[in-house]
Amino acid sequence: MACYSGANYSIAFNGSLIGYFKGAKGLRQGNPLSPISFVMVMNILSKLLNNVAAKGIFSFHPKCKKICLIHLTFVDDLLIFYKGNLESVILKLNAAKCDIFIAGISVQSLDNIINTSGFKHGTLHVRYLGIPLVTRKLTVKDCQPLIDKIKFKLHQWQLILPQSIINKIKKICSRYFWKGSNIPAVGARVSWDRICKPKSEGGLGLNDIKSWNKTCMILLIKNLLAVESSLWVAWIHRATTTNEFWEEVRLKGSKVHWQKSDLVFTPHSQSQLDFMDARETKDHIFAECKMVASIWNSILQLTGIHKPPFTWTNLLVWAYNTWKGKSLLTSILKLS
Repeated sequence: MACYSGANYSIAFNGSLIGYFKGAKGLRQGNPLSPISFVMVMNILSKLLNNVAAKGIFSFHPKCKKICLIHLTFVDDLLIFYKGNLESVILKLNAAKCDIFIAGISVQSLDNIINTSGFKHGTLHVRYLGIPLVTRKLTVKDCQPLIDKIKFKLHQWQLILPQSIINKIKKICSRYFWKGSNIPAVGARVSWDRICKPKSEGGLGLNDIKSWNKTCMILLIKNLLAVESSLWVAWIHRATTTNEFWEEVRLKGSKVHWQKSDLVFTPHSQSQLDFMDARETKDHIFAECKMVASIWNSILQLTGIHKPPFTWTNLLVWAYNTWKGKSLLTSILKLS
């Protein structure tokens, strides 16, 4: 506050400074002190968020706990990650300027959080700098806003861009260089690749998009190997196991109802690898084969159980509903 409330200002008139007056209204947009004060305030806010997390006032988001990620700060956005319960959401934030994005909680919990906090329910996907934040590979359509922004200003992008996107960027740059607008550069006397060479090689020293893109990726790899301090490197170096990565990337199927029944996988099961005809089915192996059916009937007759013919799926359902618990008799029946 002292940076602007205690400072004296003067007005430049015809090249001369006239008078002095104290600041009283705070900072306005465009004031040279605005970026500095913004950084100072966000630094304090960051420390406050770290403190409330350390004191357990709100819980970490399940996917952010291992690297202790609480928030991300951008030029005009603040993202806070926390567990989806009401206790964690209650922070003194401006509800009129906040959106909440949820996953994995019930509708009732969501309504309770929104009614209590006053936050607006945001919808995914989220775009940042015009590009959607998605887990899949970016498509040409996804990158179209990037092409539009490059028409006004070129940025250094640290991601591998599709070759078709690189070609479009080169075309846009060439058009503006030769024509000054987004019209075809017909009759250009020097190729764009030649222009992007260093001056010592006969070019103008402009950065070639493709090689610059690769340079940025090499820098990221260097930071990773050198364990530089960054959020991305911290995520890569966390205590991650192969099983955790496999669980994230594998194609998941629907859960089976006998998953935890010890009906199929028991401590007494013997691991065995068999090679069978590709036309064989589990129903024939475990239920429909005459030899298997006679074995089933013999075993069940010894226990006084009689059952009609079953498919393998129905047999599992019947056994799951019949043999429950962990008694010695139940274990013997399951093992049989």
